[in-house]
Amino acid sequence: MPGTTVPLKPKSKVPDYNPDREGWHKTKWTVTKATRNPELNAVEIDGKVMPFDKEFRFSVGDPGLAAAIREKYRWDVAVTRYNANSPADRGHRYIFTVPELPWHAEKEQGNGEQKDAQD
Repeated sequence: MPGTTVPLKPKSKVPDYNPDREGWHKTKWTVTKATRNPELNAVEIDGKVMPFDKEFRFSVGDPGLAAAIREKYRWDVAVTRYNANSPADRGHRYIFTVPELPWHAEKEQGNGEQKDAQD
């Protein structure tokens, strides 16, 4: 028909994960020691010394500082960006519950001691 238009491609329902479009998220960078060099215990940028923790990493919130660390220590550390607002990056909380076992209920009522005495 002459007056109708057909869309060429349907709009995707998958959100865009392009890093340039994630400006609304709070981002941080993790600096991880990636070498076995025992002399590298800290990173120094502009007179500021940032030591590694017991897991050989630390976090940085400044993108310029992260870029400077990546440039200076290119072969010794790995600089990784992550989404600081994501619940998956905050860790997990697990709650374990166990149903009350019958012999615990008997001891609370005083019946458990009587059964032991009878045997």
